[in-house]
Amino acid sequence: MEESGPAGKRPEPELRAVPDEELAEEVVRLEAIDEDHGRPGRLHRSGAGALGADREDGERGPLLEEADLEEFEEEDVEDVWQEGGRRSPMGLVVLAGILGLVLLGVALLLIPRGDRLVEERAALVTAEREAEEQALQDAGLLMEKIEKVVRKYLAAETVDEKLRYVRHRERVQPLMEAYYAEQPMEPRGFRIVTAFYPVGVDNDSFLYMQVRGEDGTLIPLLVEHLGRDEVLVDWETDVAYQPMLLATFLEQRLTEPVAFRVFAKLDTFYAYEFADPERYQCLMLTERDSETYLFGYVERGSEAHRKLMETLGDDPKSREPFLLKLRFLPDSRATRSVVIEEVVAKRWALLTGSTGAE
Repeated sequence: MEESGPAGKRPEPELRAVPDEELAEEVVRLEAIDEDHGRPGRLHRSGAGALGADREDGERGPLLEEADLEEFEEEDVEDVWQEGGRRSPMGLVVLAGILGLVLLGVALLLIPRGDRLVEERAALVTAEREAEEQALQDAGLLMEKIEKVVRKYLAAETVDEKLRYVRHRERVQPLMEAYYAEQPMEPRGFRIVTAFYPVGVDNDSFLYMQVRGEDGTLIPLLVEHLGRDEVLVDWETDVAYQPMLLATFLEQRLTEPVAFRVFAKLDTFYAYEFADPERYQCLMLTERDSETYLFGYVERGSEAHRKLMETLGDDPKSREPFLLKLRFLPDSRATRSVVIEEVVAKRWALLTGSTGAE
């Protein structure tokens, strides 16, 4: 054990000169260590990591000056080769070769499948094109059939002749005879079709068309396509058939329901027995080629109300054709206000089996 000097001081360490040979060896040893960890004489800064954590002393930090950027990048390349116990690059070459063979095999397997996909796609396109061409041919044949029927229907001069091209012949025949007994039938020519598109009347298939007659007037028609070779015209829609005029109905104030072909649109006139807008929905009703109008009221939440609103929506400008059963309330004070008892059809055509307009 070394003795302490006076006042408890430790003895000064003995200084000795270091020979140049030992100093040189020490320098060489430090440089060898630096080669394993970085460039000789390079100082590594400490700083914050990518996620904000502090780095330990001696780690390379991200806050480097531009002058150090090249050295940092060059050192990274060297570190890559030295990671994993200085792995031989030959292993990477072998691995790359194996991976290349695998990819080549997969590609070879996919080539026949690719050809099949192309063939399948080409076959699908061909089938779609053929289907479109067939649809166009069918549409053309249907249009020719419809034009032929419509021409003969408009050119007919007698009820018997016109009946050949009319829907519901047995039911409609007495209506036609009574109608033409009051106004003579006049043949109408056919010049050109001005409008043509499908319309939905519940689940039945109808086509709306508008043609221009020989005298220049526009004739709206509703045509039913019953099958490939059968096309019939709805005569009641053509003439807007009514069991009586709306004016006569207003004068007689009938309390029994009568079916009328009218146009309906939303309205806000609530008065007399129909003053409660929470109970009733008001609609203005008009007939074709007439200035007569009346107000129809349907109870909200009823089946008739649902059917009307499905078509009219909430658009006050919407005006749609309906076949409606109407009646006056007994002892009603209103002169033009009636109850909408039933929606017989959303358009003017009676469906198969319907008897509401008779």
